Amino acid sequence: MASDTEKTQIEYFEILNSQNFIPKDLDYTILDKHTKFLDKLNVIENSSISIFDLYQKKHVYLSSRFETIFGFNINKAHKEGNEYFDKKVHPDDNLDAMKIASYFFKIAFTLPVDERKNYKLINDYRIKNEEDKYIRVIEQFQALELDKQGIFG
Repeated sequence: MASDTEKTQIEYFEILNSQNFIPKDLDYTILDKHTKFLDKLNVIENSSISIFDLYQKKHVYLSSRFETIFGFNINKAHKEGNEYFDKKVHPDDNLDAMKIASYFFKIAFTLPVDERKNYKLINDYRIKNEEDKYIRVIEQFQALELDKQGIFG
């Protein structure tokens, strides 16, 4: 019998996989525009910023603040993918964080296309830093771009 965590992971990925992207319609030149802006913002903000691509289901941008705030290895994070971050979330918070993300995506995917970028999820949980200590973080999910069909990109 599957555990609550396994059930929640399955539900989470089923929700993400419910999006039917048309790869030829995806314009990744838009990503360059955003990353240039975020690199500039990174200089003045004391926040770590990532862009998660729902089509590829991975982080396609990680600000250097992940290194300075948490001590994360950005190259290793890109290489290991989502598992790099998942293993750093406190075990007591991981299930709730996944449930909350699933709930948000269920709602967000049903919103009218013209409203999808107007909503965000704010969640807090603990994550392990370079000193092997758990610290509280506040995470925000928000659609940065939509594809031509209005699907979260």
